[in-house]
Amino acid sequence: MPPRPPRLRSSALTIALLAFTGCSEPAPPPYTRLEGPAPAVERLPAGAVLVAFWASWCPPCRAELPALRALARQPPQSVTVLTLGEDEPEQAVRAFFQGPPPPELGYRRDLDRRYATAFGVDVLPAAILVRDGRLVARFDGPQDWASPGMRRLLARLAGGGDPPTRPSRPAVDAVRGAQ
Repeated sequence: MPPRPPRLRSSALTIALLAFTGCSEPAPPPYTRLEGPAPAVERLPAGAVLVAFWASWCPPCRAELPALRALARQPPQSVTVLTLGEDEPEQAVRAFFQGPPPPELGYRRDLDRRYATAFGVDVLPAAILVRDGRLVARFDGPQDWASPGMRRLLARLAGGGDPPTRPSRPAVDAVRGAQ
């Protein structure tokens, strides 16, 4: 059998590499693994809660909002979304949403930054996953909340399982500023 022309050989190699890389899952989104009790939040739902800190005046918060809403509308099993906003006045929130905040976001105002301080949040957006009153994970900066990788990661963390791979940063024992 005569050797294949080089062009066919490189094409076959390219197809094989594409097929091989297409079978692997992408790395999970970056997060920090947390341990310890979560700060008290009034009327925090039971189970796993993604506490998202947000404001309408924050451009990265606005950019991630469609994905956060999609996640809140169809969350992974046993995950609830709660957003805490720093907007003042309340009319700014209503103007941004063209009415009251969407109910799926579980929006609450955090004007005095009591919750942000307790969770150690000093930059928006940020989100903390809490499971049964315990800190689980922290996500800093805008996220693609509706991506398949994020949904898998949240489901795994909410269910108490180990994450698919190690987190991007070392675990911490408690959130800064939480007393």
